[in-house]
Amino acid sequence: WPKGGSCLCFLCKRAHPLAAQIWCSVAHHTPIHFATDFFERALERLFPMLQMYSNTNSLRVILCEGDDLGLPLSVADAFEDLAPFGEIMRLELLPAQLGTVVVSYYDIRAAVSAARALGPDRCTPEPQHGHRSVLIHGEVELPSGIRDQVSGIKRGGDGKTYTLEFFDTRVAAQIHKENGAATKLPTKKEKASAFVAPCRPDVAKGDAPAAPRYRNSLRLAEVSWADLASGSERRTTLRLQFLPLQLCDVKVLDNVLKTNDLSQHVDVLRVFPGSGRAPGSALVNATSSSGVIALAKFFHGRQWGSSMKVSVSFAVTQGFDEVQRKFPLQAAIIPQTALVPRRVDLFSTNSWSDAIGQGTSEVSTEADEGSDVQRGGENL
Repeated sequence: WPKGGSCLCFLCKRAHPLAAQIWCSVAHHTPIHFATDFFERALERLFPMLQMYSNTNSLRVILCEGDDLGLPLSVADAFEDLAPFGEIMRLELLPAQLGTVVVSYYDIRAAVSAARALGPDRCTPEPQHGHRSVLIHGEVELPSGIRDQVSGIKRGGDGKTYTLEFFDTRVAAQIHKENGAATKLPTKKEKASAFVAPCRPDVAKGDAPAAPRYRNSLRLAEVSWADLASGSERRTTLRLQFLPLQLCDVKVLDNVLKTNDLSQHVDVLRVFPGSGRAPGSALVNATSSSGVIALAKFFHGRQWGSSMKVSVSFAVTQGFDEVQRKFPLQAAIIPQTALVPRRVDLFSTNSWSDAIGQGTSEVSTEADEGSDVQRGGENL
């Protein structure tokens, strides 16, 4: 470094020579060779924060919402509480422990964030779900940008191979696919100890699946015709978005369902008007899978006049009981403006001056401030 110059490698002084070389390699986007002792020592100093992260992406979490309300915890409630920390790979309800779930994130850093936020009293680690380790030969070259995704590195006993551990299981799968590297398999077979409960309590205890059912959070709200046709999709509550103003009324929307012979498939209907002239939304719970198909085919992409096309997806809140509990009928229907009777003041005067002197007009109308009603929206 130039005399008196400042260090740009953000490392301790002992690692300046190594850090300077790898920093220049990163800055100029040149490949990094794994078959060197230099790279292994440099990685140890470039990743001092690695010790902060745990070795698992799965957590056992106690959610108290179900116990506090005296109702069983639903997948929708658990997803709402845990999704803000990161993308969820799987979400399981423990049937033997009410209010407890097992969640696995794609990225272990999301699991760390959730553990720090929830605390040790509510959160405990579970075995890793998915593979983060990739076995790579020393002659393989990886772009320098991959260092941001590496959580650990171990050199093989033969000195020719390296085992890289990544934060994200998707990155490990991508590296394995692109370089043809052998993915390191876990030594012990993971046993499923939980299953994803259905959205509606229509499965007997003896019919619980032997293995957990996994859902990709990226497609959680997507309506799949193939899943509906095969019967594997158990969700029944649809969310209708971009409803025109004329349909943002329970009676009007219910009349549309009756006119098109769809009311027989619906047991719960909630409407959420938009603010001003913005489009609204609605929750429609179907009584069966065939009803979900009929409703989705009718509403998805349909357009009334010059309004936007209606979009159909699965709602976060699922099932008859959940919709009734979270969105009571009086809170979901468009609130009616409180009717305040008009006050008519009649008086007899012989001149306009007498009327002006009393400070009122010939006919006066007043309304309370409570007549201004703010329309609430759906909070999913």
